[in-house]
Amino acid sequence: MGYFVKVVDNVVVDSIVADKEWIEKDFVDNSPGRWIETFQDGTNGAYAGKGFIWDDEMEAFYLPQPFPSWSLNKDKWIWEAPITKPSDETIDKRYVWDEDAYKADNTKGWVLVTE
Repeated sequence: MGYFVKVVDNVVVDSIVADKEWIEKDFVDNSPGRWIETFQDGTNGAYAGKGFIWDDEMEAFYLPQPFPSWSLNKDKWIWEAPITKPSDETIDKRYVWDEDAYKADNTKGWVLVTE
């Protein structure tokens, strides 16, 4: 069995689990888009689901960009903040990204959650 996602305008809109042979020979889908196999081992980027982006040139899937300042690591297919997340995070001490704080001062961005 394989995992396949439907890509329309480079965005994943659906997914199915099916035999590759069935997809290639018997499966009929006349709606716009195309079905692309996705792999859990990262063979073609991230293991894709609805909302993921497909890059034709790199033949890889990845999540949409979470913040304008983050850049895509094309070795791991994950988005990375421009500043390293503090290493002292625990279950009781959590940080979240604040794009406005980063825009105001590009040495800041990770904000401690106080609940």
